[in-house]
Amino acid sequence: MPYTSCLSNLMSSKIEKRKEYVRSYICSVTFPENILSLTNMIKANKSAAPWTTDMDLLLNFRAGDVLYWTAPKWIAKGDIVFFYHTNRAIQRTRKLLREVESNFPRKRKLLNLLERSRQTAELYGGKIFACGAVAGSVERIQGHKKHFVSPHFAPLNYIFVFNSPLTQSRFADHVRIGRTTITSLFKREFTGIKKLLAGQNVLPDYFQNAAHNGDAFKEVTARNWGSISCSANAKFTHEAQLRVYWLDYFFRELKDKGTSLLEECECYRESTNTGRADYFVKIHGRWLPVEAKLNIADGKAARRQAAKYTNVDKFVPKKGICRDKTFKIDATPMCLLVDRSGIYFVSSKNEFINCGSDYPVLRREKLTGEGVNEIRNAIKTSLKELV
Repeated sequence: MPYTSCLSNLMSSKIEKRKEYVRSYICSVTFPENILSLTNMIKANKSAAPWTTDMDLLLNFRAGDVLYWTAPKWIAKGDIVFFYHTNRAIQRTRKLLREVESNFPRKRKLLNLLERSRQTAELYGGKIFACGAVAGSVERIQGHKKHFVSPHFAPLNYIFVFNSPLTQSRFADHVRIGRTTITSLFKREFTGIKKLLAGQNVLPDYFQNAAHNGDAFKEVTARNWGSISCSANAKFTHEAQLRVYWLDYFFRELKDKGTSLLEECECYRESTNTGRADYFVKIHGRWLPVEAKLNIADGKAARRQAAKYTNVDKFVPKKGICRDKTFKIDATPMCLLVDRSGIYFVSSKNEFINCGSDYPVLRREKLTGEGVNEIRNAIKTSLKELV
């Protein structure tokens, strides 16, 4: 199937460039197993182009477009997705083509789509055929592309189709693709795939200059957490990493001296359990709840959850030296919400305070040194505004 590369201006130059540290994953692209599922795919892609499959969207991507694609929640701007067309697509396209030829011979548009898809599957089936650059944070989009199970989507602003796709037999020593749509890659796997692709393709800059972020978090200590966990290169892949390698250290510096950082706290409002906050931290003499998320996306669900921990009159830690001890407090009208981008303030009315889902009070990269004092001052100011 012919295609046009949309990244001719992004080919690797001979000038050595600074390495960009990334996370990456493989997205398996298959083909619907029946006519109903195929119809749903065509309907979901109609806004991009009529009679279009997922493979068509990828192979015909145009420079300057932005394409939202299913992604793990931990993926971030600058990261890389590889696209793998499954072997199952070959059998499925052949089967559906025979079915439509026998039962609906006059449906020419459907027949043309299936014939094109059969050729595509025979050309790319069982191969990593393209890569894409993530242009922003993952968003939760309900009702979009209903043929995808996951509601999490990342914007892609570059897709590069390899002249020589990488067959499964060649990359099998580096990574085994499972039955799920997303296969996460670690340093060894990413490096191996990159080496194989570079051996038979000219790579786009964003891939050529990329190095896997590796396991830098293993080096985090109480002394160096800011330089590692708050660096622009830090790539958190799940919430547990965010808490262990960043927030546990950050909140111990943020809290009032002589107080404890309390974890996994059951919250109560007039004897009603409102949920479990990730932390409670005492700042300016007042206990504040904290909710941690890997990525708050549009912020609506995260705000609703954070608001449940406001205006509580007591809480009970379920972890640490204060486990099962009851803390009675003056109700606070604010919860601290944190994700990998930074820190946000949420009111009891389920609203952001002096911030928004795409602009935290302070970004993670600035939450060390003077940034800690800046957040303490911002908390004090926001609490006064809410009283």
